[in-house]
Amino acid sequence: MDDIQKLIEQLRSQDPIARNNAMNVLGNIGRPAVPHLVTALQSPDVEMRRDALYALSRIRDFNSAPFVLKMLKDKDASIREIAAKLLGELQYEWGLPELAQAFRDKDFRVRAGATYGMAKIGKPALPYFIEAAKDENVNVRRNAMWCIRDEEDVSTLPTVIPAFQDADESVREAAMQAIEYLVKSSKKSSELDLIEKGINGLFKRTGSKKKSKKLEQKIRLRLIKAKNDIAIKRNEIAEDKGVMLDDLPKPPGRRGGMYRRSGKVRNR
Repeated sequence: MDDIQKLIEQLRSQDPIARNNAMNVLGNIGRPAVPHLVTALQSPDVEMRRDALYALSRIRDFNSAPFVLKMLKDKDASIREIAAKLLGELQYEWGLPELAQAFRDKDFRVRAGATYGMAKIGKPALPYFIEAAKDENVNVRRNAMWCIRDEEDVSTLPTVIPAFQDADESVREAAMQAIEYLVKSSKKSSELDLIEKGINGLFKRTGSKKKSKKLEQKIRLRLIKAKNDIAIKRNEIAEDKGVMLDDLPKPPGRRGGMYRRSGKVRNR
């Protein structure tokens, strides 16, 4: 315990090498160091708070999460950034409301940290991404669309489609990527149907005056390719299911039908 406390005090050193060494050793010590590091988070010394967070990032003890969560309100942006990332690594979904606020932080580093943290938490963060996609800040909208893209969830289509009308090119690009990711990840014909319906609607929208001609053409070409990919995926899904022709409706007045077995069609 005395050794751990000495290392904690070393985090106050003016020598960055000494602080770094102490941080690494504390990280290697693991859970026994957590109570001391949590206490160090309350230090008025910004360097000490930051290095304590770095050490906790190496240990990744879930029990430290409530204390890390408080650091999202720290005056120092770098500390808020580290805290946001660590909460994601800890999968602390109870901190999502606070992370959603950090997602809108005025400092881009904190926004990036919150984006990383919420993306690490995954599906539980999806409602927050959907809400953030409507934010007035273009950086928030773009980060939200990136996270929505990576979740590959067809239920986000009502959010993705309107993003093609965004005034910012990077948001529209993220929306296009989201469509491409959805097509690639979809495993059901019903999902492909929804994506195709959304794409068809976009062909009527991409002529908006807000769009540059270059991007409009780029989007149209990629949407066409996405539709072709959907057709290919439908065929793959049908082949995997081994579609039985017996399941198709039969004409009235006829008995029997046709069926497929081992890739051959025979009369029955």
